[in-house]
Amino acid sequence: MDELFVIDATVKMFTEPCLEGDVELLAKVWVDEATRKDARMAELNVSEADLQSSERFAALLRDEGVEPEMKDGKKKPVYCFAKTDEFMRGLQEHDNDRVRTLAEARLGAKSTITQTRAETLGWMARRGKMPVYLRYCGAHTTRWSGGDGANWQNFKRGSDIRRAIMAPAGFLLAPIDLSQIECRILNYLAGQEDVIEKFRKGEDPYIGIASQAYGFPVTKAHAKERGTGK
Repeated sequence: MDELFVIDATVKMFTEPCLEGDVELLAKVWVDEATRKDARMAELNVSEADLQSSERFAALLRDEGVEPEMKDGKKKPVYCFAKTDEFMRGLQEHDNDRVRTLAEARLGAKSTITQTRAETLGWMARRGKMPVYLRYCGAHTTRWSGGDGANWQNFKRGSDIRRAIMAPAGFLLAPIDLSQIECRILNYLAGQEDVIEKFRKGEDPYIGIASQAYGFPVTKAHAKERGTGK
């Protein structure tokens, strides 16, 4: 029965919306992101097509003396240009300023999530109250997943997008989160008492597997490597 109340609340967040949006602030988010991308491309003297095309981006790297790495694709080898590829991470820490900026520009051109969300939420706010669309048990862990092109669960902390979401008069909005909640519950359900014990002791559950993957002792100071473990 308790779960029926959760389902009911999930549906009502969409069918009986109460949140409002700051249309001007959302528009500013979109414009600022577009301006930032344009300025970076102008600085590099490249076009968006140069950054979007893997072959053109590879040519830009070769002009700087960097030979792009390859990996196995579904049908043929492809460049290691995904944001999760170690090669791409290395480019963002390259000694050559232009190489670093090219990598950041490529990732920025490929990732439009900030603009997409600002646009989706902006149009939503122009219509009136903002319906929160979440899919009940949408993820395989049974948590909610996002819908409508805007996942309300993971707006960046401190971002203007969060600030653009406003509570109705007489109410306040607050970000509520439980530390490592999915990891804790899943390890409990899986019977991983060794991991649960780490939580009890206040230890970091992610650095162990990250250390095994990278072959050296990973600490919280190794943000990217720890993120892989997470």
